[in-house]
Amino acid sequence: MNKVKYFFFVGIVMLLVGCAISSTKETGLINYGETTQPWLLKLQRVKQEKQGVFRIVQFGDSHTAADFFTSQLRKRLQAYWGNAGIGWIYPNRVKGQRIDGVIYRGKGWQTMTSRKEKTDFPLGGVTAFSQGKEAVTIEITKAAKTAYHATFSLYPLLTHSPLQITDAMGKSAYFNPDSNQWHYFSLDVTLPLTYQTNANDLWQIGLINLETGHSGITLSALGLNGGRFSEWQKWRKDWALDLKQMNADLIILAYGTNEAFDEQLDLAKTEQMWRQQIKEIRKALPNAGILILGAPNALDKGLGHCEQPRQLDRMQALQKKIAQSEKLFYWSLQESMGGQCSMQQWQKMGLARSDGIHFTPQGYQKLADSLAKQLINLGQ
Repeated sequence: MNKVKYFFFVGIVMLLVGCAISSTKETGLINYGETTQPWLLKLQRVKQEKQGVFRIVQFGDSHTAADFFTSQLRKRLQAYWGNAGIGWIYPNRVKGQRIDGVIYRGKGWQTMTSRKEKTDFPLGGVTAFSQGKEAVTIEITKAAKTAYHATFSLYPLLTHSPLQITDAMGKSAYFNPDSNQWHYFSLDVTLPLTYQTNANDLWQIGLINLETGHSGITLSALGLNGGRFSEWQKWRKDWALDLKQMNADLIILAYGTNEAFDEQLDLAKTEQMWRQQIKEIRKALPNAGILILGAPNALDKGLGHCEQPRQLDRMQALQKKIAQSEKLFYWSLQESMGGQCSMQQWQKMGLARSDGIHFTPQGYQKLADSLAKQLINLGQ
């Protein structure tokens, strides 16, 4: 083969390979289900009619627990649809985690997570236990003296007197259930609010929902550092009742990073667990959408070129496979970053941290902006 023919042949091959790569690279939001779905119609209707609340709940690991990604996503979506509130939050501060704009005050309640302890955890895997006559105050920055509709999830373990909730205007409400089980209690409050018990009572508080009463979006960020989707198996067996109470329109499942670093991960059992829990979510919220976020690119410094965790490719492929076969929505964080080995470039740009796993606030915001754009296009 002469040089001209050789270079022509190589050029054609490279062109074909390049076309194949560009055609299979997916950075957009993929819908594997029906074009018309109840939650999509509601998303569009809230914008068009400026009525109603569209509730999004994201469950995930430390990427969610930091609330940089979800906070930016919330801001972008609320700027377009309207601010209906922050949504469901944990009852007290969780060590090593944050909820943007939420301040907790008080030291008399013990916070427990399903990552570290075993108890009757409600949905979300975080609960606060009373310890004597102590109080917790919840404040949202820039929302002082703002009216909210609040919903508490509560469990009276050993009580002789009601739980007291007092708002910024000095208005108090009392809740005194007559059965030892999880209850939901709603009231109108002006922030900040404070809940407290009497000295000899033992209460367990789960999630608290805060909505403004205006039309628009709420986005609840329910993440746990080190969390996996299998964490749900540690929660109370009736967690689906908690999920139903949320009345969510879109559930975002943002897991995969911790699974990717587990060299002993059983993919077959993982797939079975994912499918079963998605089935339970659908049963609790039949009209809600489910969006799987494919795990972002990450680095494992103990490996060779590119240094990806050994299970990352497999976990991402499994997430996409489940989304496709279950007819869900799917969005790849890794593809939004630029594909395989993109974490190194994000580190150079100051968008990712030196651990090769987590992002800087600017990195999370960039990812959130990308997803927000996709969801806004979807709702038009």
